[in-house]
Amino acid sequence: MKKILLVIFITSTIVYANDGGIAIAGGALHPVNITNITMEYERLNITCKENYFEIEAYIELYNHDSASVQPLLGFEFYEGMLSHYDSYRLDENINRFVLHVNNVRQKFEYRIRDEMHTLVFQPVLNPGNNTVFHKFHLPYGFGSANGIVSYILKTSSRWKDGIIRDIEIYIRTERNIMLCFEEWNMSTRRYVRTFQTMGESKLFRNITTPPSGSGIFHYEYYSLTPNGYLYKNIKNFIPDRDIKFQTTEFTGMPQYQDGRYDDPPYRWPNANPFILLYDWKKYIENNEYRRYFAGGGYFFVPSDEMLESLNSEQLRILRNSLYAIYGYVFNDIFLQEYFNRQYWYFPNPNINMSNIIFDDAEKRILEYIFVEERKR
Repeated sequence: MKKILLVIFITSTIVYANDGGIAIAGGALHPVNITNITMEYERLNITCKENYFEIEAYIELYNHDSASVQPLLGFEFYEGMLSHYDSYRLDENINRFVLHVNNVRQKFEYRIRDEMHTLVFQPVLNPGNNTVFHKFHLPYGFGSANGIVSYILKTSSRWKDGIIRDIEIYIRTERNIMLCFEEWNMSTRRYVRTFQTMGESKLFRNITTPPSGSGIFHYEYYSLTPNGYLYKNIKNFIPDRDIKFQTTEFTGMPQYQDGRYDDPPYRWPNANPFILLYDWKKYIENNEYRRYFAGGGYFFVPSDEMLESLNSEQLRILRNSLYAIYGYVFNDIFLQEYFNRQYWYFPNPNINMSNIIFDDAEKRILEYIFVEERKR
């Protein structure tokens, strides 16, 4: 009997999902190669929810044997990885894991041996094509980021031919987030990156660090709203890369919604005009509002006096940012190129000046800027 495993690992800030194989020896589970079953297709959907990742994987496996096989499949968790979640008991949360094989829902058996917790099931794989669908919810971690998700693809090399013939990856969100994809040039740390951006999603920053003793690191930063998603399709994918990204919330447009973000102070040229306008609007609506900069150790109170330190170009950018927040597309090449570089800007060709209606706070800010521009 051929042995197959779909494995998920959890840590406090990292979620691992793994497609591989196992054999039973002395009651322990050991990885093995799978020689008679090919992975024809995988569609992976990752959704960033409010408090957890929702991961769905649809897989097509082809059994090259002439007879059905009944392999062992399961989800594994190391106790040390679960210990960070005081309220998370695997035996009480089996309903978090939904798995169908050939449209038949699988029943799990909960096992624990030493420090290994396992949800085990044993489906029938028919000759020819078989479908596997699994869906699970996993909590975010803690710290500066909401969570880190890593979906391991490397172990797919254990399947026959050592490839995934066709893989599609979708990453979506239910709130505004920034995603940081990291790749290290060492063979042990390579990740799938450079996604196709769809809808309100964009690659807004691309950084490669100079070579050092630790190698070269490459980072790609994407911004993503619920109206967009990231997509990647690879044919005959050699599973030598994984997926790993870190999520951080940002204050998005056009709703001025609250959230956590790591933006620079207001000092130009590195100022973020959106955050400046956001804080100013909040202060006008509530004079008790303050933003505390931990690095600088001070509270910032927006006012029209801060405009005196800006030059004419900066004032123009700030004034037009009020329109860019709503997705306005500019005829001016300089302005359009500037806002295209901002992670919070998503152009909407259906928006024109008559569609944009400023509230009282925004009107006051616009008038403050006009007054300062007239002085120049």
